[in-house]
Amino acid sequence: MKKIVIYTTITDNYDLLLNHSFQDDRCDYVCFSDRTYGNTIHDSQWEIRPLAYDKSDDVRNQRWHKIHPHKILPEYDYSLWIDANIDLLTPEIINKCTQHIVKESDVVATLHPKRSSLYQEFSACHELAKDDEALLKKQEEKVRSLHFSDTGRLFETGILLRNNKSIKITEFSESWWKWISTYSMRDQLSFTVAAWEAGITITPLSDKIYNAKGNKHIRLLPHIPNMKKQWDELTEQLIHTQEVLKKKEGWIKTKDSHWEVRRGEALRKNLKKIHSYLK
Repeated sequence: MKKIVIYTTITDNYDLLLNHSFQDDRCDYVCFSDRTYGNTIHDSQWEIRPLAYDKSDDVRNQRWHKIHPHKILPEYDYSLWIDANIDLLTPEIINKCTQHIVKESDVVATLHPKRSSLYQEFSACHELAKDDEALLKKQEEKVRSLHFSDTGRLFETGILLRNNKSIKITEFSESWWKWISTYSMRDQLSFTVAAWEAGITITPLSDKIYNAKGNKHIRLLPHIPNMKKQWDELTEQLIHTQEVLKKKEGWIKTKDSHWEVRRGEALRKNLKKIHSYLK
């Protein structure tokens, strides 16, 4: 049995199930979903499995699978969760994970691109209305009452490596799920608190910020509800890119214009993927 599984979950048709641009033969790929997909995915890298938990709303059903790899994938030593809207473009992420597996790290995640404090994340969620205001306030008050020690590091949970065989993972997962089932569905708000409660130190995957613009290792795809809006935005960007190329004299020799050409190609590919779904 392979040691590493890459897995994801899609509920309520929220994301497209796309093959990653980079695939690693050392890993198995599993997607839990409330859809069967049938023959709609040609040459899919994913083994489709039914949901192991469907007792809550669609978002929390997805979160349950994200939080419990040791229960749903016990045959693997390590699990790498990848949000369904993330496309791996290079071997970088998996290679970094392999290094952490050698070090026997329990939980590995990517650094947040904008914030370094959990309380900053609470403020952002309040400001952007990411969840019910009363629920967010109640959770923040609870965290503060615990005298949670904010380490000055905030993590994203879209890419998440865990040691399924670690004794601490069970306690961590139970704590994390308790927070999400009781309070906000925003899992980043309880991720570091649950780790703190379980006595787990979260290890950064790298010092790099992996969802920053210009990142060559991953691509963030739009969620299906946002695709029509994304279609209009991508079309506008493609037109702008084409205009830039037309205006540049001797463009083929310049580094910037090479980038514009590559950007145009990437935009066309994204538009093609979205169009194939929307048509």
